[in-house]
Amino acid sequence: MRFPPPKIFLAATVLAVAAATPATAKDVRDRAFTPRTVSGTVTLVRHADEINLGSLHVRLEGIAAPRLGKPLGAQAIFLTNSLAFGKRATCRLTGARFGDAEVGTCRVSGQDIARALVREGLARSCLKLGLRRYTFHEARAKETGIAELLPLPTYCGPDPAREAPAKTD
Repeated sequence: MRFPPPKIFLAATVLAVAAATPATAKDVRDRAFTPRTVSGTVTLVRHADEINLGSLHVRLEGIAAPRLGKPLGAQAIFLTNSLAFGKRATCRLTGARFGDAEVGTCRVSGQDIARALVREGLARSCLKLGLRRYTFHEARAKETGIAELLPLPTYCGPDPAREAPAKTD
């Protein structure tokens, strides 16, 4: 009578074979574009929704924030600077890219930077850029007026604040 090997033995065997297998050039290249978590000091705030961890450019996932020179742009960049600049951030990168940046959700001291911007009414939820978790926090956007001041970029999809309400008869 044959007994199947225990699951622990199988797992140990798979791990041993994987550790002994040399990485190919393809594995290294693909690893750069797969979901992963990175940590580092925020060395630059490019825009309210874009930061640098050293040389890694990260676009915050799920939001659109005004640029400097646009209404509320200076306040949004100031908030991102005060939350993140010079501090250690942990970013969960999705593997997606936005221009020259990798897209991800970043936290400083456990606080989600994008969520803080939306809660303060200084950014809007951008559904096509990922995540619906920030739509709940957009109530504050009505108070600051960002929904009227910041039309969503075309890459976010249709702007619910600017769509005409449906007529009911």
